Formats: sequence, C-alpha cells, structure tokens
Amino acid sequence: MAVRPTALPDGFEFYLNGVMVKKYDIEEFERNTIYNLGTLKVPVDENTKTLVFDFQNAPESAGLANWPTEQTRTNYEVGAQVECIYKLDGIDYTFILTDPLNASLNLPYFNTKDNQPRLTITTQRYVGLPIVIGYKLTSVSFRIHTAGTKIGIATEVASGTSNPIFVEGGTAQKVDYFDLTNTAADTRYWIKAYGGYGLSSMTLTYTKAE
Repeated sequence: MAVRPTALPDGFEFYLNGVMVKKYDIEEFERNTIYNLGTLKVPVDENTKTLVFDFQNAPESAGLANWPTEQTRTNYEVGAQVECIYKLDGIDYTFILTDPLNASLNLPYFNTKDNQPRLTITTQRYVGLPIVIGYKLTSVSFRIHTAGTKIGIATEVASGTSNPIFVEGGTAQKVDYFDLTNTAADTRYWIKAYGGYGLSSMTLTYTKAE
C-alpha cells in the first residue's frame, strides 16, 4: 500500500462496497514504509439471507438440466409435486413444481426456447419456494421475461382454479416485487401465476426467526 506521509489523529477506516470492514489505529503514515493491513472481509449478516436464483444464466452446476422441460413434463403423474434442486454456492435448494388442475401437460418447467432460459409457470399453476431452516421468507422479487395477468405468493396450493390464501403482502397482482409480513420460519410458500409467466430470475430474502 503506497501512501503519502499523513497524520491520522483518529486513525482511519477501510470500506468495501460501502461497508466499513476494519478500523486502524495508525497515528501517522511514514514515507517508504510498508503497512500490512491484514485480511479484509465484508462482514456477513447472519440475520438475513438473500438468494438469487438465475434461470437465464445459471451455471451447469445449478442442476437445471434435471428439471422438467416442455418435452418431459408430460412424464409426471397428474397432480404430482415434482421436487427440483437448484444448487447455489454448493447448497441444494428444493423447489416444487405442481399442477393441481388434472393436466400434467401444464406443469411448470425449465424453458430454453429462443436461447433465453427461464422458469415458465403456466396459468393457474404453482411453484413451491425453498425452505431455509431457521429463517422465514420476507421478500420475493422477479426479473420477468414474459408477464401474464398477475402473480402472487400463496400459503398453499388450492384445488382446481380456486384462489389460494395469499401471504400478507403477497396478494396476486401485476408486479415484480413482494414485501411479505407475518410469514413463518421453516415454511414453504408458493408462487401462483395467472395468465402464464416466464421468470428469468428470482431473488428471495429470508430473515432469521427470533
């Protein structure tokens, strides 16, 4: 680290990405002196986990090749809840794809058409979001490739075309962000699409349960 000779009566602070990661009590920088600042790490907030599931640019290691496709989704039994793993930073996160309308042809699937991979959720179908043990889901945002009529975050899979109970803050509407309240830890919540949606990515924020 090269510096000009400088008096530092209050020491100095080092920031990474706008976060103060270390404070040094060096009173003065001297010419021709090498300073070892040690290892600098951005503090990890254990109270919040933000997970970005990118379907458009997912690496092979994410495991999306094992998800149902437009061609293979008819291989599943009607009404099946299909568990699909997305591996992120070496951790397996389980999504559940399901079609409650007695038509497996419309099971949500990983769509690779037009060289623009996305998660396609056909109308009235559901995608169960991952459970993170000890945490509750507090926000959901999407990068949308194709927008249907509306989309929401539900507490359940309702039968047929019945409307499910939606999470507080998750009522179905044509938006790309939900700020959820009164969610519970260790609980799976569900995306429900109306009109059909293509999601290029989703960002899920979980907060540690008290």
